Amino acid sequence: LLLSPIKWKDDKITFINQTDLPSRLKYVTCDNIDKLCDAIKKLKIRGAPLIGVSAALGYALGAVHSKKKTLKGLSDDLKITSRKLKNTRPTAVNLFWALDRMERVFLKALGSTDNIKVIKKRITKEALEILLNYCQQELMTIKIFCNIFKENTISIRLFESCGFTFIDERMLDGNKVNYYELNVIASDDAI
Repeated sequence: LLLSPIKWKDDKITFINQTDLPSRLKYVTCDNIDKLCDAIKKLKIRGAPLIGVSAALGYALGAVHSKKKTLKGLSDDLKITSRKLKNTRPTAVNLFWALDRMERVFLKALGSTDNIKVIKKRITKEALEILLNYCQQELMTIKIFCNIFKENTISIRLFESCGFTFIDERMLDGNKVNYYELNVIASDDAI
């Protein structure tokens, strides 16, 4: 089973629609901030860490898709992006943490260059680092769960293109464990 709750590819965000789980696995692709904000509001993306990752990627999405040719224009677009994301879940600590981090990266980039392309790359790089950290933490949660059942074999590895977790389903205590059951047991906010 090869799954990722959220991915960044070709300057777009793709995520699992969690409102369809566990009966159906459906990915949704966002190429604009309004679609991402709608997904967060409607709980298609949920779980504190994943909301933080979504906010960071959303900030990068706003930067990458900004059509403004000036630093002031880019700054204005990113303020709008940040405000829209903050309005999706006003009490989501991880969302505000991620946006604060992304805004600091933007300000630091502004202090060292006036090249808009370079600034957009730095923002995107930071968002992908947040995604990588999230993937490593989620993998660790699953490994801890698997160590509880040492007599059973469940193969897990993180692929180089972070965000992909491979789970080889095996018999566990006489019952077939599937991806959804594993996540319910391993972490109540992990997908």
